[in-house]
Amino acid sequence: MTRFKNRRLVPQEPERIDVDGVMLERSRPNLTIRQAFEQSFMELGGVPALTAWARANPTEFYKIVARLLPIEVSGDPSRPLIIAIRREDEENDDTH
Repeated sequence: MTRFKNRRLVPQEPERIDVDGVMLERSRPNLTIRQAFEQSFMELGGVPALTAWARANPTEFYKIVARLLPIEVSGDPSRPLIIAIRREDEENDDTH
């Protein structure tokens, strides 16, 4: 298996372009899996599209977020870590 920076390569189909009625193929560089997902994310609408989906599917969104958070966080025991999750539509109130 070919590897590049510890990530698999995703072969790209050549780009087909019409030049004066003649179809030419231009090769495209292979992408890592991460690059392919980043490109797809942007083509699907980026952060605004993800936000719209998250608002429509909050349970599924938080399941994904939970998998992305670190399992264990360490620090100074005398200064506990505080994680606050605020929705954009909530008032900026620190009494929650």
